[in-house]
Amino acid sequence: MHPCGFPVSQQAETCTGRCNSTMITHKLVKKAPILYYPFNQILDAMRFQITFCLCIIMTIYAGCRGVDPKASGDSEEAVHRVLDEWHRAAAEADIQRYFDHFAGDSAVFMGTDATERWIAEEFREWARPYFERGEAWNFTPVDRHVYISETGVTAWFDESLDTPNLGPARGSGVLLKRSGSWKIAHYNLSIPIPNSIVYDVVKQIGEAMEDTTAGE
Repeated sequence: MHPCGFPVSQQAETCTGRCNSTMITHKLVKKAPILYYPFNQILDAMRFQITFCLCIIMTIYAGCRGVDPKASGDSEEAVHRVLDEWHRAAAEADIQRYFDHFAGDSAVFMGTDATERWIAEEFREWARPYFERGEAWNFTPVDRHVYISETGVTAWFDESLDTPNLGPARGSGVLLKRSGSWKIAHYNLSIPIPNSIVYDVVKQIGEAMEDTTAGE
């Protein structure tokens, strides 16, 4: 209870005329920390929330923008270089250089035969004799289409190949960007079959599979 008879919770103006100016000033000074300190805390909390929300909005906006066209073009060129160098390593029988282009031992290589699906570690052992003879295989790309994901860390492609032993062939696959470098995660080698002979080829494949089954 205030000395002038009014409750302490009432505003200082209620005791005007009963209290001297010293008492009013004293009351305002005592109540100032109670009135304004929580308000400063509220302002700080609001500033933090606004800043946090702005950071979230800017992050979402940056993600929605996708890959810059120039950066995408640079990435496509980088993918072309990696694949060209990979084929060149096989032609030069450099097994270490060839398999360094894979995205780890779990990367997949699929050959033209139905049984030829290897992870990189298995493929290395299968291919080792070919590399040791001085020339593994010589695939020359004649055409290639490369695509980059919006995130800029995944690429996929298809390419036409000129080969001395398989004739016109085709390769397709996926690359992943690891520590700034493109690595091959999946490659599928195939031989395109002209539609005019596809039924004959299918028949021959069936016969070959029957012969394989019979020999087991």
